[in-house]
Amino acid sequence: MIYIIIIVLIIVLFPTYTHSEKNNINGIYMVKYNDHYSNKSSITWGMNGDKIFSVNVKLSLACSTYDCKNTTSYTCEDSMYQYDWNKLWGKARCGYYNSHHDDSDRFVFRKCSDNSCNAYNGENRIQIGAYSYDNGIAPYTGERPDLMKTFTNTILPDQIYKLTLTMNDDGLSTFDLSDINNNLIETQYINHENKCIKNYYEGIVDGLYFGGTCRAPIDIIVTYYS
Repeated sequence: MIYIIIIVLIIVLFPTYTHSEKNNINGIYMVKYNDHYSNKSSITWGMNGDKIFSVNVKLSLACSTYDCKNTTSYTCEDSMYQYDWNKLWGKARCGYYNSHHDDSDRFVFRKCSDNSCNAYNGENRIQIGAYSYDNGIAPYTGERPDLMKTFTNTILPDQIYKLTLTMNDDGLSTFDLSDINNNLIETQYINHENKCIKNYYEGIVDGLYFGGTCRAPIDIIVTYYS
């Protein structure tokens, strides 16, 4: 009887994931004012083992207009990072138990509604980026600037766009931005030195997170359609 209990505990606490895991994000999520994390009920968004992984997203108007300059009304650890990238969607690489801070590919976003955005055109828009960790190297340290790619095209709030992440066994990750009709808008590429050929496509699903170092100065809402 004791052995049966032990086996059950192992299965529950340390589940075995395979390449067939298909979790994704669906629904409306919010990062509330003065927070980093979205209001999801579970610890993670699950696991995914797809080599080609996609989701449709709609970002609220606040995603294009939030103001990080008034740090007296919310928490920001370092005001030098007032315009850094917020995490939108993607997943870790190199195994279901590997941290996204070691190996991962994610789409990120930041507002593009004033001259702090180099693509600002007078409209309230949102800038998108491809953002990867490679063997523990972060995209913002300067050690590997090629781990962060900014899309030339910006997107509009309150419109649906398709994000597609394709992972290859040669370490190349492809980030596609398309419209709701699946018309490709732009593609960015990131090469990983850590190829982890056996399980490069397996990882924890990553979703909405505000920051960087600054917390959300206003409620940030993203709707996912998977």
